[in-house]
Amino acid sequence: MIAVLIGLAIGSGVLALAFRIMKRGRRGKTDKVKNTKPEIDKQSKRVVSTAVQEAIFDISDFNINPIEVTEGETVSISFKVANTGNVRGLYTANLRTNGEETGRLNIELAPGETELAIFAVTETLAGEYKVEVDGLEGMFFITQARLSVISIAIDPKRPKEKGQVSIKAEVANSGGITGMQKLEVTRRDQVLFSEEISVVPGASQRCDVTLTNLEPGTHEVRIGDISEVFAVEMENYFETL
Repeated sequence: MIAVLIGLAIGSGVLALAFRIMKRGRRGKTDKVKNTKPEIDKQSKRVVSTAVQEAIFDISDFNINPIEVTEGETVSISFKVANTGNVRGLYTANLRTNGEETGRLNIELAPGETELAIFAVTETLAGEYKVEVDGLEGMFFITQARLSVISIAIDPKRPKEKGQVSIKAEVANSGGITGMQKLEVTRRDQVLFSEEISVVPGASQRCDVTLTNLEPGTHEVRIGDISEVFAVEMENYFETL
C-alpha cells in the first residue's frame, strides 16, 4: 500500500511538471510576436517588419503639389501608407531632395489601417528639385526671375534747360524668384541717375523719378534692353519752322 501511494505521488509530480513546461512553451510563442524596426524590401518597394508575424506597408498615391512654385512657397509631397499585414507596425518614411535626406516621418498603423502622410518642403533658390520617398519619385521647379518692362513714361519729352522732367517706369516679374532691374538715365555716356528696381515673383514694381536742373542735350532712359529718350532744349533755342 505504501508503495502504491509513493507511486501515485511520483506520477502526480511528473504530470504537474509536464503541465508547467507546456504552459511555458505557449507563452514563449506569444512573446515572439513583436513589432520591430521596419526594413525595405527593395524588389517590391514594400516595408515589412522583421517579426514572426509581419506588418506589411504599401505606399500609393504619391503626389507633388504644386509642380512649379515661387521662392518661399510651400510644396506638399503626399502619399498613402497602408498596413496590409496582420500586426501593428511602425513605418518610417524618409524624404530625399536632390539626393539628400530632408525629412522623416514615423507612422504607426494597425492591421488594415491607412493614413495620408504629408511632407511640406520650402525652397528659395531657382532650380529643379527631385524628391523621393522609398523609391517613389517626382520633381518640382522654381523658375528664374522673368522681368519685363511694362512702361516708361517721360513728361515732358522736351523740357527746357535748367528745368525738370518726370520719369515713371514699371517692371513686372513672371518668374519664380525675386529679380532686380536697373533704371539709368544717361547723357553723353554720363550716368545722371541709377536705381535698382526689385520685383518679387508674380508682381510688378513702379519707379518714379524726377530730375531737375537739366543740361541741354539728348538724354536716354534705359531699363534692361528697353530705352526711351528726351531732349533738353537750350533757353535761347528757337525751333525752325
